[in-house]
Amino acid sequence: MALKILTFNWHEGYIHLLSKTGHEFDVTEVTKGGYYGWINEFRPVPPNCRLISEAEAEAHLKSGRYDRVICHNIDDLTVVHQYSVP
Repeated sequence: MALKILTFNWHEGYIHLLSKTGHEFDVTEVTKGGYYGWINEFRPVPPNCRLISEAEAEAHLKSGRYDRVICHNIDDLTVVHQYSVP
């Protein structure tokens, strides 16, 4: 069974490898290194990854859409800490 997982786009290579697990990923777009969003020159967006805004991520968290959340740093944790998702 594929899990629905929320994560944050800090490293395209890492997320590209995570996608090989076969789970469904919502990837919250962020600004990093002066660039906003997914940088296709690093890796293409995998078919089981959907790029979303932080507002969309929060709406989906409120609705209980996700089975798991993968945070990459403390900023990510501040977005999701009030929701009861492992």
